[in-house]
Amino acid sequence: MNIDDFEDAVEPTITLIRGEGYYLDGSVLSLEMPYPNHYSAKVAGSRIYQVTLVLDDDREVEEIACTCPYDWGEYCKHEVAVLYALRDQLDSEELQAEQAGHTEQEETLQVLKTEKDSEKEKDRETENSRVERPQSVDLVSFLQDVSKEALLTFLSEYVKKNSALLSALVHAFPSSDESIQLTTLGIEFRNACSHGIETEYCGSEYAWENPYEETDEDPNEEDFISHFTSSLKRKIGELLEMIRLAIMEGRIRYAGSLTSMMLGELSSFDCDTEHLGDDVQASVSQIVALWNGCVVSSEDASWLFAQFFCEAKKYDIEPQATLLRLCIHFAETQDDQEVLRNYLVALSFENTGEKGKIPLSWGWIDPVVKSSVELRHALLLKQERVEEAQALALENLRYDSMSTLAFESAMDTQDYALAEKLALENTRPRYIRGTLDWGELLFRVYQASGETEKMRNCAKTFLLGGNLAYYRILKDSYTTDTWETVVDGLLDELQEEGFNHDLVYRSSMYPEVLKAEKRLDRLLAYVQKVPALVRRYQEVLLPDYQEEVFALYRQVILERGEEVTNRDGYQELASWLKDLVSIGETAVAKGCVEALEPRYRKRPALKDELRKAGVL
Repeated sequence: MNIDDFEDAVEPTITLIRGEGYYLDGSVLSLEMPYPNHYSAKVAGSRIYQVTLVLDDDREVEEIACTCPYDWGEYCKHEVAVLYALRDQLDSEELQAEQAGHTEQEETLQVLKTEKDSEKEKDRETENSRVERPQSVDLVSFLQDVSKEALLTFLSEYVKKNSALLSALVHAFPSSDESIQLTTLGIEFRNACSHGIETEYCGSEYAWENPYEETDEDPNEEDFISHFTSSLKRKIGELLEMIRLAIMEGRIRYAGSLTSMMLGELSSFDCDTEHLGDDVQASVSQIVALWNGCVVSSEDASWLFAQFFCEAKKYDIEPQATLLRLCIHFAETQDDQEVLRNYLVALSFENTGEKGKIPLSWGWIDPVVKSSVELRHALLLKQERVEEAQALALENLRYDSMSTLAFESAMDTQDYALAEKLALENTRPRYIRGTLDWGELLFRVYQASGETEKMRNCAKTFLLGGNLAYYRILKDSYTTDTWETVVDGLLDELQEEGFNHDLVYRSSMYPEVLKAEKRLDRLLAYVQKVPALVRRYQEVLLPDYQEEVFALYRQVILERGEEVTNRDGYQELASWLKDLVSIGETAVAKGCVEALEPRYRKRPALKDELRKAGVL
């Protein structure tokens, strides 16, 4: 098929018409040639599809493929759209190359004519002008006649409008003055930030497209994401390394000033933009991490506290909390700690008003108030006021983080009764739930307190719920003889739990425990009810149940052969056949291929995948 007349090879009634429509509508988002004669394109359909294409020197299409699931003909509409786009691009390039010679000659003549006319105009202006204008200036002689004060005044004003000049001057005339270095770095970083955001199309995930029914939708705001450019990330990395080296060399205040400058610029970004906010928070966290564990003099600590506290007030929520934790680290004096405590209390008051608390029934917790409480708790621990910290946590159990801190404190002091109470309270249904698994924390309480029977009940609950790790814990809590008396009952519970719920996911613990306990007869019976699991358990079943395993493979392959309709399904089907051959049953695999023959005669893509897998 040649790209100049590919229409003759494409099904005309649907694929060709829709492919041309896609091209005319601008659905071909990009078309690139990564290396000679090989092209790659992105086409917007129900989702973003990738089309690859190879041409020879005579413009013959050697290969073409698309990532869409279309399998109703040899070519899909996305491939046709790319063929139209590529042909127009190639034709345009040839036309431009043909006209280039003529255009270059005409441009040269035009330039010569323009220069001649310009010279004539300059001559007329010179004759009419009362002041003779110099054709060139001897810069050295000119500057010698300018006073130092006048030159400094001019440069000071000019660099305010042209930051590149300041950077050029500082690089040309390096100074040991750290303030000048910081100014220059600040200007460079500000420029990097101002050009450091890029927006890209991420596409929308819709259902598979039907070749006979259009489902395309126009992109909306959710289809685009904004994030830092690679150049800005490199600049951030360079500055992070400068801060790290300065801290190592003991230049604490220089490192602190550089940190403050970076945080100030990062605070200018709109963190409400989801992905951009993630980039800002990640950068802030990297900066703060450089200071974690850093030991400095009391004078430097106070200076750093003042610097970072000032920056923290410019941020909201997560970046602010990250910086305030750094302030806690450097709040060594009682005055600094009191300033920080008052600010944290004020944050809570500003967001809760006179009531002081937001009703839990609202179903929403103010992140600023939550952060303030957590930071006040951290400050109390820094001051070694452990009992007050625990009291604060117990007063704010509506926050999951405070419940966790109160629980850990109770465990540290071996107050198992309080720890159990907290864990039980948090395992009850609530309108607002954290992500922490309090059931596991309750298990820890029973483990630490030596309450074996309660610990076993927790372990069994987790195992029935799908956590296999608790099988070994549960088994190890019994003696060998006692375990033999309870394991059959446990297996019965697992089997009942599995078949009462989702057969594959919820019951996955049952076959895993059967495998571990070497109950192969029950395992085979289970797999025969869920044949798709034969590949997972074939290794343990094959020595004793070879014929049964081969039969299960055949059942799965033939059932799936009736169902699959796209290339992903064909690839999965081919992988089953390939695995069947690998375990030594070529004859059954060939029989399956013969049974599938009526299907792949009408599905060239299926035949192609079987050939690739080496089973056809």
